[in-house]
Amino acid sequence: MVIYHCAGGRIKGSDKVAGVWLVPRDATRPEDGRKGNGRKPASKDAVREG
Repeated sequence: MVIYHCAGGRIKGSDKVAGVWLVPRDATRPEDGRKGNGRKPASKDAVREG
């Protein structure tokens, strides 16, 4: 996943040198794109039978 984030430009300051991604020590983790999509988890009552 680190390669994916580096190639996508989501980790600031990362560089690719000789086929290896170099990530700065002070780099922060990218935001989780799955959070905050506005959907609520389905409850057991919401499941329709039949």
